[in-house]
Amino acid sequence: MAFASKRFLLLLATALLASLMQVQCSVAEEDSTTTTTVDASGTTVDTEASYEEQHPLNLPNMENGGIFVYFHLYKTGGSSITELVVETIGDLSEELKDDELSHVVFTNNREDMTMEDIKESIQMVRNGNRAVFYNFHVEFPSTMYPTLVEAAPILRAWRDYCDSQGVPFFLMTVLREPLGHALSFFNFFHVAVDEEDWSPFTGDLEPTEENFLKTYVPNRLCHLMYDDAHGILEAPDFALRDGLLENLPHFMDEEELNRREEPSFCNVDVVRKILFESGTFDYVGVTDRLSTHVLPMMTQIVFGDHELALEAEQKKDVEYIFEEDEIPPLRKNALSEATKEKVRIESAKDTQLYEEAVARFAHWPKYL
Repeated sequence: MAFASKRFLLLLATALLASLMQVQCSVAEEDSTTTTTVDASGTTVDTEASYEEQHPLNLPNMENGGIFVYFHLYKTGGSSITELVVETIGDLSEELKDDELSHVVFTNNREDMTMEDIKESIQMVRNGNRAVFYNFHVEFPSTMYPTLVEAAPILRAWRDYCDSQGVPFFLMTVLREPLGHALSFFNFFHVAVDEEDWSPFTGDLEPTEENFLKTYVPNRLCHLMYDDAHGILEAPDFALRDGLLENLPHFMDEEELNRREEPSFCNVDVVRKILFESGTFDYVGVTDRLSTHVLPMMTQIVFGDHELALEAEQKKDVEYIFEEDEIPPLRKNALSEATKEKVRIESAKDTQLYEEAVARFAHWPKYL
């Protein structure tokens, strides 16, 4: 089955959105790390902007409606985020009268991202001044799910349209340090999960260092954002379930298939510009700060109360995946120093993105 390029369709959707809604969609071409000032002599000069200036603490108030978009990356704490939202909606709904609507709407999109999401989100906001929480999270085998690079034009268009309509908008994602991410990915997809329809990966493996290395992908997060939304194109053959390689042409276009045969490459500069310098994202969190920063900030924006995050659990953490009578997961202290060093060297791009997220948003508040 042949598919048109996802990148082409996403860009086409953005162009159509601008035409239909008369929104000026722009892509930041200049590095926003500089600001223009005028010195005492009247000369215009460019000065280096601080992280605080680039990412000011400006949390939107969604009491009268708004749109919170979460771009969910594999194994970064996303289940804790989404389940907190769903559970909080359920708890608060118990206090509503029969004819009252919940103030917050949860939308889970695991297939694609199009201009329809933008139009529908505005309609939901206007139906009772509601806050809409969008969770975008890839699920195999959705053929049109975009990488972050492919989604960026639509995300920018979404913000532009919300601004033109006076609707608060907030966009967030979460990153994780490479070794922790690699272990979490391995323990979940390759050990805890047997072969499921929604997983393209080999499951039910023994939690050994050998199997970890046989399934390991350097700079996996960078690739998920840049060119491999499903995590398949960079994965070793051993990491993919039986029969998957033969069936790739049924749900991937030619461009994607060609990427699997090409040398591995992730343009970290393109990814970091979208994350940190294009004005696309309001916040890039890290898993280490999930309980203290990310979850309470999210409930403050969406529900108006950061204390709603107090009871949040770390969903899909290894402690919740494995039962007491099962084989324990593979942990950092079980890995050799050589393996730790291998991940450190080979996942330098993921480390770069993680450390930049830590530094750039260090001035954002710690709630708990």
